[in-house]
Amino acid sequence: MSSWRGENVLILTASSGLGSFAPAFRLRSYLRAQGATTHFYCIEQLFDEYAIQKHQQTRAHCRANFRKALLLQKVVEQGGIDLKSIIDPDKFDTMLHIWLQQKFTRCIVFSGFWVSALAEMTTGYSPTTKIDAVHMDAVLSSSWLHAKAHSQAVQASIRDIYLYKKNSKRVFTLYPVEQPLDWRFRSPRVLGHGGGWQMGDLAALNARLNREAIYSDMILPAGTAVVSSPYQRILTTEANYHPWENLDKLPDLTILPEANSNEPPSNINFEQLARSAPAIITKPGGASLLDSINFATPLVLLPAFGEYEKQNAITWLSLGFAVTFEQWQESGYSFDMLKKLHNNLLNHSAVSPIFGASNETGD
Repeated sequence: MSSWRGENVLILTASSGLGSFAPAFRLRSYLRAQGATTHFYCIEQLFDEYAIQKHQQTRAHCRANFRKALLLQKVVEQGGIDLKSIIDPDKFDTMLHIWLQQKFTRCIVFSGFWVSALAEMTTGYSPTTKIDAVHMDAVLSSSWLHAKAHSQAVQASIRDIYLYKKNSKRVFTLYPVEQPLDWRFRSPRVLGHGGGWQMGDLAALNARLNREAIYSDMILPAGTAVVSSPYQRILTTEANYHPWENLDKLPDLTILPEANSNEPPSNINFEQLARSAPAIITKPGGASLLDSINFATPLVLLPAFGEYEKQNAITWLSLGFAVTFEQWQESGYSFDMLKKLHNNLLNHSAVSPIFGASNETGD
């Protein structure tokens, strides 16, 4: 078993919703700590200015209208995105020139759009002979469905790696993590968010938790008019944060003070919140499943975004790692129910990292 020291690793991701970006970002940090040289790219770095503008508009529309977001997702899955029309050829050529100077020993891909882009923009080139395709969902997500039509044209063998898969009881982490926080030391506050794009009716969820006097940390989009209260801490995402403009940080979270308070806003780390929460109330995105298994923090599930998130939800429910919000509501918002799910996560014996201390990929 050889270490990562001396390895030259290319990591390719996307920033849509942060579900691919944040896990890839954290994997890069881990591999660097193990001595690897890493090269990190986000597909949106290659977009032309018009495509970037449309991307930001799409995010705003999806945040405002969940049903419209589902329709846009179907367009992507059915191959409705022509990457050649939105990728700036000069940006792509500059990137390719840099790649050709490197001898990559590993290529780890978190978004199928990269497979599509390589197939459409190059002929007979791949950064490595083998590509590790990391799937953050229990079935093929939109970007990987888009890539299916192009994968044969990429001059590399693509190895599919699922952290969790439909109809399988095997679950993996992406990289080694520290021991989860004991239930006795957990915060009394559940954590609520709508994924990286903050989709869903978060205002209604916020109002319900407040009405039921449930202590919570609620992450809302920047510019929200809601303030913190004795029961609820309101946290806002960083305004104007775009991963493709800064590949070396994740967005800051700001805790808003209560009304009429003289305390200034303060920042907090998302992983700190997820690790100490008794549960995360969110839609079943792949990155949220990874947070759940990393921190042994159960999920209380909001409506899924598309078919792959529905399969994520079915997988987590069947493993005893989650309940739907309706089930938790029917239990009287029982924390004993959450503790049982936490113990299920702790006791799941098959959890091991895909990318561990050696550079051999876990099966």
